[in-house]
Parts: sequence; structure tokens; C-alpha cells
Amino acid sequence: MAKEFLGKLEASRKELLDLGLRNPLISHSQRAKQVKVVDEITSEIYRMLVLENRAMSFEAVSYEDLGAYSEKAIPPHTAGQKKLLTQPNEDPDDYQFAARHIDRKLQTNLSSEKLQAKLLSIHNDARSYLEEQGVNILFLVLGFVHWYESDASNEARRAPLLLIPVELKRASAQERFQLHYTGEEIGDNLSLIAKLKGEFNIILPKITDTEELDIPAYYNSIEQSVRSEKRWKVVPNDITLGFFSFGKFLMYKDLDPEAWPEESKGTGFSIIESLLTDGFREQESVYGDETHIDEVISPADVHQVKDADSTQILAILDVNSGRNLVLQGPPGTGKSQTITNIIAECIGQGKKVLFVSEKMAALDVVKRRLDEVGLGDAVMELHSHKTNKKNVLAEIDRTLHQGKPVVENPVEDIATLTKLRDELNSYCAAVNKPVGRAQLSFINALGLALKNQPDNLDVPLFDFQPMQEWSGSDYRAARLKVEALDRHLSEAGSPIHNPFKLSGLTEILPSQQQKLVKVLDDARIDTEALLSSSVDLAKAMGLPKPAQRAEIGIICRAARRAMDAPHIEGLLLTSGEWQVKRDDISALIVAGKALSLAHARYDDWLIDDAWTQDFVELRQLFVNKGKSLLRVFSSDFRQARQRLQGYCRKPLPKDVTETLQMIDTILDSKKNQQVFLEQADLGAALFGAQWKKGDSDW
Repeated sequence: MAKEFLGKLEASRKELLDLGLRNPLISHSQRAKQVKVVDEITSEIYRMLVLENRAMSFEAVSYEDLGAYSEKAIPPHTAGQKKLLTQPNEDPDDYQFAARHIDRKLQTNLSSEKLQAKLLSIHNDARSYLEEQGVNILFLVLGFVHWYESDASNEARRAPLLLIPVELKRASAQERFQLHYTGEEIGDNLSLIAKLKGEFNIILPKITDTEELDIPAYYNSIEQSVRSEKRWKVVPNDITLGFFSFGKFLMYKDLDPEAWPEESKGTGFSIIESLLTDGFREQESVYGDETHIDEVISPADVHQVKDADSTQILAILDVNSGRNLVLQGPPGTGKSQTITNIIAECIGQGKKVLFVSEKMAALDVVKRRLDEVGLGDAVMELHSHKTNKKNVLAEIDRTLHQGKPVVENPVEDIATLTKLRDELNSYCAAVNKPVGRAQLSFINALGLALKNQPDNLDVPLFDFQPMQEWSGSDYRAARLKVEALDRHLSEAGSPIHNPFKLSGLTEILPSQQQKLVKVLDDARIDTEALLSSSVDLAKAMGLPKPAQRAEIGIICRAARRAMDAPHIEGLLLTSGEWQVKRDDISALIVAGKALSLAHARYDDWLIDDAWTQDFVELRQLFVNKGKSLLRVFSSDFRQARQRLQGYCRKPLPKDVTETLQMIDTILDSKKNQQVFLEQADLGAALFGAQWKKGDSDW
């Protein structure tokens, strides 16, 4: 193995290895998006959350106890963390598990509002990272080791020990968040193990079986490992929910040449060596852009499951031949579709495929397409929340017991497909065959015809039969004539747009030409006069100059409207209330006009007091009994009629409908009078001298 390659590989690995103090797995500090769990027992949390797979919730601190946290009087089991004051009847020196330590509530030192805000933020960030990167980075840390960089250092560093992969769930926005163990493997703090081994020669114990893990014994073994450092200590019950990432360190381990099995070092290292040194030295593909694909492969040899064009099929053929390649193309050009076909080809040939991507969305797209064509059972998903050990084993067991797929004999289908392929190829050969002696293919001739066909001209069909005998020179001569006609049309314009297209003349004499010139001169003079007058009119009205004849008509109509407009002398036109109180002005005018019409119609009938009366009940009697033949026997109706007659100068109409119209006019006038009185000051202010109260010209 080349030294140059190993050197670059080791340098690249070191870039991935983050053993600095900025790594929270090495030196952890309290962050905004973390929740500190207080006064809880690590072993009990591990039992309920991991072993029993039970969900746990978070308990906020009461407002009375928010200030009760201190570093004093903390029992030994909670050393190094803040705690509420000791509960009554609890002896710190002889501590027993209290009820709060074995329930499913994780106590915090946050108020209810702050706790909910933090949990919501953590939940959203964890979900976004999982959806985008396909990796869960949310962990519940059980226990920390406090260590120092050197004997002279005064600052203690906190490094997490046991990290449990978890997720936050809730049924609805009104429910509390529940903490669940994801089922993924509970891993060691690999960064801390590497840090202590490399710099302090301390070997930390590793986690083997999570179900058989003895929590107290695990922390005791860690204490034994760090006992050579006098000031270091292990704090088992220091608990925090937060974000931690192992991705780069796992890549560092995967790229260790010593960790690879012997049978995998050949091909695997050759690929990495090509990536890090001189690139891939691939031979030129045997398939060029002009390759006739149907001559290379037959339908029986194809395992593609999605549509593919010729360029995509050429890429698939290169992969099948063992070449390394890069697929490039903008979004929507079928890269993921091609990858799906490549995977299907490999499955059909009994090969194994490892498909990796930085984005989880790319993995999901390809997996979904494989599911659509029935190849989903051949895929093992090993990313994000799908790496649950139990689920992986269950999926393997389910797949192994499915049995061999039952496929009907495809011979007839392949024969049909081959026939269709041959028919299509025959068609392609026919349309590309030269027509006659002109050496011009039908498909090219059709393309030229479609390209040059006018959009708005219905070209009649003509006889193409003579063209079959054209030679190459005949075709070129005809093309020169068409090009000459095209130049003429480009200079003179299309006949349909010619100003003389409506003329019936087929020829013109010199005497007719003089008459035409005179008519055109007269038309020009009249047009200039019209334009001059319209420009003056537009200028007088403050309108833009007309550019076309249609605009002159618009200016004339505007002038007529201005001449017919009402007089506006005395109006306070500069007042902003014309816009602000436009609804009030409209209501005033409607009310005034209605009052004017009402008085004009009934002032000869009614006395002045009639306009202020409440005739609602009286109207009801006229509606109910006015048209009844028995109304003469109703004393209420007679009294109502006598009351109304008392406000009239003339006898009441005999027609009850006319009487009701008069009553309705009186009732409406009362409402209009109220509006009129409310807006009278506004009318006087805006209409000025034209305001004459009820006698105004509405």
C-alpha cells in the first residue's frame, strides 16, 4: 500500500477527529437547548426508560421552590448537581429511594413556562435534523466525569459518560412531552475514550450488553479507571438532556486501515486511494453517444424498473461493466431514477449495493421508488431511526421467511417486447431514410416544414408528387427561390398587413397616381388638424397627448363629461373629509334627497306635527285589518283611522295601500331626519354656499 496514500488517509482522518475542548463530548457546559434533570437516580431512570421501555415526562419546579436551590446539604447520591431542599423526614446520610425517584417524572429546576419552551425547541430541532440528515443526535446523558487538563489547571471539565438515544413525542399541542428510548444501541463516549487514552493513558470500560448493564458497577469501574488522577471524580446522578453528535468520530473509526477485514481491503482501499491521490484511471467507455443500444442489449438482459432515456441507459451499461463514474445533471434530469435502475440491475445480477447519501431525502426517494416496483423487500434501511437493533433483526427475519418470489414465465412477455422494439426501430429507420434523390430525410424535411410554417396562415395542400423526382441540384434551386421570396416578404411585409390590401386595383395608371397623391395630401392635412386640436384639448384638460386615433376619442368623451359636470363654486374641495367621511357624505345626500321627495309628495296632505309621530302600532293595524271586510266592526281600526285623519289636511285615501305608503314614508322620514341632523354640520362645512339645509339641490 503506497505511503503517499496512507499519509493522506491519516491526515484526512485526523481532520475528522475532534478531541478539543469545544467538543461537548469532551468538555460539556450548560447550553440554551438543554434540560437539566435534578434530584433523580440514574439507575432508576435507566431501568424505566431502557430496560422497561417506558415513557417518562418532565416535572417543572413550583414557583415557591425556584429560589430553593443551593449547593449545600446535598446528599451524597446527588453530589455535583443542584437539588431542592431536603424533604421532611428524609435523612441525607441514610438515603432511601423516595417516591419521586421511582415515578416516571424527571424533575427539573425550570419553571413550567421555561421548561415547555425548551422542550418545544429541542423537539423541533431534533425532528429537523432527523428529517434532513437522517441521524438522531438527541441523547439523555446519565452521569458525568469531572476531569482536569493538568495538575496546574483549576477549571474542572465535565464529560458525559452514558448517552441514551431518545426522542420527544406528544399526542397534541395540549399534551405534555414524553421522553422515549429510541431502541438504538447505547454507545460509549468514543471521543472521551480516545481523549483519555491518547493523552492520559487511561482506559475506560466499554458498554457491551445494554440489557445486562449493571449501572452502579459501570460507574464504579470508571472510578477505578480514573483513580490515578486525584482530583477527578465520577458523578453518576448528573443528568442532562441535550444534543450530541458522533458522526465524524464514527467516520474516523471506519477509515482506520487496521479495522478493515482482510477480504475487504483490496477493492475498498483501491477506491479510497483513487479518491485521495490521482483519481480514477478508467478506460474510455466502449459505449459512445452514437451507440445503438438495441444492438448491445436485448430485452431479456434488462433489469430496469423505471423509464430511462439513451444517456441514462449508457450510464447503466458502464456501471454493469464495472466502471467508476460520476453522474451529473441539474435537478429533474433523472439522477435518482437512474440510481434506482442501477440498484435494480445489481439486484437482478445477484450483486450487493451500498447506497449512501448526506441527505435523508435522497435515500427516501430511491427507497420509495424501489417500493413502488416491488423491490422494497430487497433493501435494508440502516439510517436514522431505522437502525433500531430489534427492528433490524425483525426485518431480516421477515425477509428470510418470505420465500422465493413467484414469477410467471416471462418468455411470452419478452417476445412481445422484442417485437414492439423491432417495430419502433423500423419506424425510426424509415423516417431517417433519404427521400427520393435529394438525400434529404423525411424527418429533416418535416422539421423544416414545421419550423417555417406560419402561425396564422392556412396553407392549402399541394401536390408533392413532382418533388419525388428532384435531384440535389433541383432541391437547391427551389430552396434559393424560397429564400428570395422570404427576403422580399421581410422587406415589404406580409401581404395581409399591407396598407393597400383592401384595394381592388390590380394596376394603376399615372393619372390615377396623381389623384391618389391629392387624396392622401388632403387626408394628411385633415389628420394634422385633428391631431393639433386634440393636443390643445388634452393640454387644456391636463391630459397626456394622444398617440393614436383611439385616444382622441377618449379625450373628447372626457371633455363632454367635464362640460356636463355640476357647479362646484363654494365647495371646500381642499378638505380631507371628502375621503375620510365619504360614507357619511353619501348617507347625508341619500337622507336629504329622500326627505325632499317625501315632503314634496305629502306636505299638501299632512300637517307639520305628522312628520314626528310614531305610527308603528298604527301601521300594524292597517296591515292586519285594513283589507279585511270586517274592519268596520273593529273599534281599534276605527280609532287608528281617526288618529291618522287628525294629522291630515285632506280625507284619507280610500285605498289602504296608498295609506300604508304614506305611513311608511312618515316612518322612513323620521330615520332620514335623524341622519340629516347628525350630518348637517358636515354638509354645511363641505358644501359652503350651496348648503341650504333641507332646500339644498340634492
